[in-house]
Amino acid sequence: MESSVHRLLFTFVVALALPAQAARTVAAEADEVAEREITRTLKDALTASAEAVIRRLGTEDGFLRNQQARITLPEGLSRAATGMRRFGMGRYPAELETTLNRAAESAVPELRVPFIDAISRITFADVRSAVNAGDETAAQYFRRQTYADMVKRFLPVVRSATLRLHTAEAYQQVAGRAAKVGLLSADAVRLDEYIAGKALDAVYAAMADEERAMRAYSLRQTRTAVRRVAGAH
Repeated sequence: MESSVHRLLFTFVVALALPAQAARTVAAEADEVAEREITRTLKDALTASAEAVIRRLGTEDGFLRNQQARITLPEGLSRAATGMRRFGMGRYPAELETTLNRAAESAVPELRVPFIDAISRITFADVRSAVNAGDETAAQYFRRQTYADMVKRFLPVVRSATLRLHTAEAYQQVAGRAAKVGLLSADAVRLDEYIAGKALDAVYAAMADEERAMRAYSLRQTRTAVRRVAGAH
């Protein structure tokens, strides 16, 4: 299965390397079988990267111990945390940051179904659009096409996670203490929206990284094969 995905991914790599006009010509001349193969290449690459990323981030410490994915405190509260440490209250913002990341880790596995569903509906027209847009990765195109819908579908899951983990109460405790010493206004932060947005950003970014890694492996394998064949003649 892995070698098959790499072989299909290489086909998509070649497609991405084509200039826009050439891509349009290829699309116009491609027969139905070729279109299906190229579309399946994109779907397989996205599915493989999505499943790997969701599996990796949707576990304990998937966000908290991952410097690329870790969710930091909202900007105003992050500034307040520096002052709180001077007042000996550093553990409160640290505990809140842990809670934010635990909520993301708990919610992210629920993205698998809507992501796979969205990938299954990709058409050859989408592949052509990704090529013509000059995206570095298919994941970038996928993000543009699905982000708004994923926020709507993901937010209720995040709300459930933050309720279960008492995230709002943790925030109010930190914000209240910071406000008492003049480090933060009483303005509420929309924590659910904040966590959902940050978590989705991390998932899409990690998918792009995963795709780049798969593509690099595919290219290395292809070069090796070409050298082997060339050396035999």
